[in-house]
Amino acid sequence: DCCSCTFSEEEYRVGKAWNQGTGQRPWVAGLYRKKDAETEVCVVAGEFPHPLSNTTLWNLNGRPAPWGTKAIMRYICTAQYNSDSCIDSLDGGSVVFGTDVFTNGVADFCGDRPTVIMADTNVGAGDFASSRLFKDPRLSVQGSGELEPYTCCNDSHFDGGFNRYASDRFIVAGNDVQIERLEGGSVAPGGPLPDDLTLKCHVAQEHAPIRARISLASGPQPSVAPTTQSDAASALPMGVASAAVAAAAVAL
Repeated sequence: DCCSCTFSEEEYRVGKAWNQGTGQRPWVAGLYRKKDAETEVCVVAGEFPHPLSNTTLWNLNGRPAPWGTKAIMRYICTAQYNSDSCIDSLDGGSVVFGTDVFTNGVADFCGDRPTVIMADTNVGAGDFASSRLFKDPRLSVQGSGELEPYTCCNDSHFDGGFNRYASDRFIVAGNDVQIERLEGGSVAPGGPLPDDLTLKCHVAQEHAPIRARISLASGPQPSVAPTTQSDAASALPMGVASAAVAAAAVAL
């Protein structure tokens, strides 16, 4: 069926009351079938809001700040591997506030099919595992390994550097789908990018591209890391502008 709203009015209202608007975060999904089999694969592309966290404010003397000890802030909860400080979505299906519609929509649409998610998650740290993103048991997901590549962003226009955040990710769900190889990004914040997967437009906030080879073979998922190899099956410059059209880029 096409199409449905990707926007949660209730989450937007709550976020605005916190002075933390979630923004409009679109996503798209489609069903694909292997040429030589009846297996259907669900492919999703989209973007998450910036994660929010409950943060304790401390004064320089080590005491709680006198104007209030708690604050809701962006970025912090995924700047470390632990998700405990993150503010969940309203229905509790995700550790990223503002993803109610994404989580429920993808779970309902994809069902028990093997699922590939390509998303600008706005996660900060590469050691924040993709498997920590969802609490909904219908989305038991896995990322590419122990460390996700750093891809976001070209922030040189305000001296913010390059690819400081591990935001752009391939995520898979299901027992019969796995990421065999992931390429692109840097292995550390601000690190070098592979020659064939560098910035293309050199504009403000551009994300570095990543690509992956994804298989439907069952078995343990290998640990993969950013590399300069160039024989992967799919490629896309992940980011706000490209995420919605990325579903067609996956090779199965």
